[in-house]
Amino acid sequence: MNELLALLLPAKVEYACLFFTRIAALVSTAPIFATASPWSGYRIAIAVALTLVMLPALGDPAWHGPAFGAALVPLVARELIVGTFLGFVVVVAFAAVRGAGELVGAEMGLSLASMLDPTTGRQTSVIATLYQTLAGMIFLAVGAHRWVVAGLARSFERVPVGSFEMGAAPATGVAQLLRGLFEASLALGAPVMTAMFLVTVVMGLLARAVPQLNILDVGFALRIAAAIGALLCLLPALRIGIEGLLETMRDSLVDALPAAR
Repeated sequence: MNELLALLLPAKVEYACLFFTRIAALVSTAPIFATASPWSGYRIAIAVALTLVMLPALGDPAWHGPAFGAALVPLVARELIVGTFLGFVVVVAFAAVRGAGELVGAEMGLSLASMLDPTTGRQTSVIATLYQTLAGMIFLAVGAHRWVVAGLARSFERVPVGSFEMGAAPATGVAQLLRGLFEASLALGAPVMTAMFLVTVVMGLLARAVPQLNILDVGFALRIAAAIGALLCLLPALRIGIEGLLETMRDSLVDALPAAR
C-alpha cells in the first residue's frame, strides 16, 4: 500500500494538495471545463486526473514546506490565485467572442430574442450564442484545450508551488487582459457592424429620396437580412480572428504570470 501511494503521490501530501488546488482552480474557472451541468463531479474528476498525471513529472519531491495547519493557508490562497488567474485568461478569450456577438446582435435588433447560454447559465442573445458556439468548435479544432493544459504545466515551472508573490506585475497582466478583451470584441464585431452602418446609411438615403416609402416597415427585416448575409460572407474572417484570439490566449497563459525569483 505504501509503495502504491509513493508511486501515485511522489511528494508530501501537503505539496500534493497545493498542486491539486491550482489545477482545481483552473478547472473550476475555465469555460471549457466549467460548463454548467447537473453533475459537477466531473470537474473534480478532471482535476484529480490532471494531478495524477502532472505531479510525478512536475512535482518537487524535495519540497520542504509547512505541514497541515494555519501555516498552509497562505500557500493555498496563492495556489487558488494562480489557478484562477489561468482560468481567467481562458474566460477573457471566450468573453471577447461573446461580447462581439452581443454587439452584433444589438445592432441587428435581435437582443430581444434571447436564449439560455449553457456555459454561463444566463440569458444571452442568439448571435452571441452563435459566436460562442463557433468559438468553442474552433477551440477544440485547433487543439486549444491542449494549450490550456500545457500552459498549466508550464506555470508549475515558471511559478513553483507556494512561490507566487502578489505585486504590480499580476495587476498589470489583468489590466492588459481586460484591455485586450475590449479590443478583441470590437475587432471581431467591427466587420458586421460596419456593414450594418452602411445599410443604415442606405436606408436613410432611401427615406430622403422616396418619402412615400415607409422605411420603418421594411427597415427591420432589411437590417436582419443584411446582417445575416454579412455574417455568411465574413465567417472565414471571423474564424481567422478567433484563431488569432486563441493564440493570444496561449501566449498569455504563461507570459502574464510573473516568474518566481
